[in-house]
Amino acid sequence: MKAVKAFVTGLLIVLAVVFVVQNSNLMFQKVTFRLNLVVLSFQSYPLPLYAHLLIAFLLGVVLALSYYLLSVFGFHKTLREKTKEILRLNGELTSLRVPSAEEAGKEESGAEEEETSE
Repeated sequence: MKAVKAFVTGLLIVLAVVFVVQNSNLMFQKVTFRLNLVVLSFQSYPLPLYAHLLIAFLLGVVLALSYYLLSVFGFHKTLREKTKEILRLNGELTSLRVPSAEEAGKEESGAEEEETSE
């Protein structure tokens, strides 16, 4: 599985390099993006196309990482709450346990042995 993952990663890198080399004249052209809505108008700075692609990629990475971290923090909070509940319930279970007849017999015989050894 590691070999397949490494192969696919290498293939994607090679394809990205081939894409940039074959389209280098397009990648370095200055591009301006415009957004015209009824209430809002926006125009980007004239940047090379590769800069816009890089910004979009990095923005996607940041958003995905933020979403991941929020879910991890939520899981940790849930885990902490469940751990506290388990500890509370274990304490309650221990306090409610009644010693069985065997355990009571062992405790009494242990006390008798200690008295005779003195």
